[in-house]
Amino acid sequence: MRDPLLEDFTDILNQDLDWQFFSNKTILITGVNGFIPSSITALFLKLYDQKNIPLKIIGLGRNPCRIEHKALRTIIQDICEPINISEPVDIIIHAASKASPVYFAKHPIDTLSPNLLGTINLLKFSSISI
Repeated sequence: MRDPLLEDFTDILNQDLDWQFFSNKTILITGVNGFIPSSITALFLKLYDQKNIPLKIIGLGRNPCRIEHKALRTIIQDICEPINISEPVDIIIHAASKASPVYFAKHPIDTLSPNLLGTINLLKFSSISI
């Protein structure tokens, strides 16, 4: 069966880009179980596997990650709480957010909290991580 997402990953990884930029980098991805962040995570893992780029991904989410890979370590945590990761991180991708318009309308504070408090916590963490 055809998998359009895997086809997209192949197309992306076949682009003439400086993939070595990610070599030996640690990438923190928040909201790792959401559609977009899990897709970004999967793309980085394909980069690791197909282009032999050594990298490490830390996936942060409120629930256990559905992806398993030797280059991925998951941390179960709410982004609205201070981030406690002891190792340095080179790249942060903040993708934790409620993504349903129905949820936005019914729970606006809960929708904004990961965006606002999560960003504040990531900025505090990044100043320590550097």
